[in-house]
Amino acid sequence: MSAAIEPGLSLRLKRTHLTSQLDESLNEEVVLAGWVHDVRVLGGISFLLLRDMNGIVQVTAPKAKTPGDVLKQISGLHQEDVVFVKGTVVPSKIAKRGIEVIPSLVEVVSRAATPLPLDPRGVSNALLDTRLNWRVLDFRSEESNAIFKIQS
Repeated sequence: MSAAIEPGLSLRLKRTHLTSQLDESLNEEVVLAGWVHDVRVLGGISFLLLRDMNGIVQVTAPKAKTPGDVLKQISGLHQEDVVFVKGTVVPSKIAKRGIEVIPSLVEVVSRAATPLPLDPRGVSNALLDTRLNWRVLDFRSEESNAIFKIQS
């Protein structure tokens, strides 16, 4: 069986953890579900930032520890694609949270339309009209989301 799955060919993975629960699951295999926040493919290593309702976790795919088809699957992802990631939680000195996930399987549930009308990462600024027209995407940025968390 292939380690990477094309859209529509679901293995029926079920999420076992949220990103907020990973600190308690070091060296355990987990299944995460969420949106692709960002993808960076650098020479011998690929990074996927996976966002769910509780936060963002870094999925690190080094060539030496990751199946080739998983690396190919990660390189084909775009912002806001919906994915399942099965992998092992390991400590990391480099990742912001101090942990990262080494993937063994990536399943794409749904692909987002590209290009997006605005950047939820906040890297490129959007006009106010665009932000208001695409409010659902605008709320995915940390700054817009923080306003409502503070207000509530």
